[in-house]
Amino acid sequence: MSSDTERYEQDPAAGFGSALGLADADAPRADPNASFRTRLAAAVSSDSRRGERDFTAPPPQRILAAVSVWAFVLALGGIVVGISALVRIIAGAPGWFEPVIILVGIVGMAFTVAGFATVRRPMIPWAVLGAGTLTLIVGAVMTASA
Repeated sequence: MSSDTERYEQDPAAGFGSALGLADADAPRADPNASFRTRLAAAVSSDSRRGERDFTAPPPQRILAAVSVWAFVLALGGIVVGISALVRIIAGAPGWFEPVIILVGIVGMAFTVAGFATVRRPMIPWAVLGAGTLTLIVGAVMTASA
């Protein structure tokens, strides 16, 4: 064999990190003769107590996608409410309306950002995005009644 062939030939038991040139020293070695289920369980298991979540791991993609879609819908609604509030302010809304609608908008944005910041927690993103939805509804009602 030539040296080029030997350089690109990899151990079939080596992990994905070795293909990238990363060290797999920390990765546990699984028995290649074990069943797929056993090797998979060994690969995804942790040494922590059962039921304890690893908050350093990335969140599941479906949860992140759902939070992103909900936040996108809130952003679109916020743009509509913001533009209609601007029209109301230019047309001559009461004096209390401008600072209150700005405060409601900032609180709504903070709730939406907090939904992304807490995406690794079990129920907190949904509660925070629900609060963001309520602030959007409050803003829409205020804009319609001003």
